[in-house]
Amino acid sequence: KADGPVKADGPAKADGPVKADGPVKADGPVKADGAISKPDLKLVADQPPVTKPILDYATYLAGTLEDTPRDIAVDANGAIYIAGGTKSTNFITTPGAYDRTHNGNMDAFLMKFNPDFTLAFSTFFGGPKYERAYVLQLDPQGNIYLCGRAGAGIPTTAGVVHPTFLGDNNPGAAYGPQDGFVAKFTNSGQLLWATYIGTDGGDVARGCAVDGQGAVYVGMTG
Repeated sequence: KADGPVKADGPAKADGPVKADGPVKADGPVKADGAISKPDLKLVADQPPVTKPILDYATYLAGTLEDTPRDIAVDANGAIYIAGGTKSTNFITTPGAYDRTHNGNMDAFLMKFNPDFTLAFSTFFGGPKYERAYVLQLDPQGNIYLCGRAGAGIPTTAGVVHPTFLGDNNPGAAYGPQDGFVAKFTNSGQLLWATYIGTDGGDVARGCAVDGQGAVYVGMTG
């Protein structure tokens, strides 16, 4: 019996009960011909060494002004998706991307990296005011959904819930009049649809989720 930890640098063996009020640790086998008893007893033997993580990739995502990644997702193949907002007109975009031209103030952006960390695509999304993506989600088919904040003039599409800006009766000084937005892109970064969402107050889409059928659930603040 011990009132503190029991530790052995080799095998631990007892011909009767082993009882300890502290941890029991051994670098070899622990053997007893009687019971080993202690509430929430932890036996630690031959633990593998702790290995330090290895850095595979690291990169800046930036232009010359404010650039703020806000969300990241990884698909089943290891591709990485990043969304946020940028004020940089020279933020990196890729040939064939949905929108390669910064539209004014802050634009949302969406990027995809292949599993080997080469850039698959990078695109702006926005209008002349202040836009930023806060959340991105993937559906089972690989489509990409962005949710965030937007001013008047973003490129909405026909047939959506709110194709026009809904207004903001109490705009903040930092962002100006704002509504929430939701946009859906293909896995190659092309816009499928986009809509405003909210009321005539200041609204922001701060959270969203997508189910297996592609239905989108949006959490709002206002």
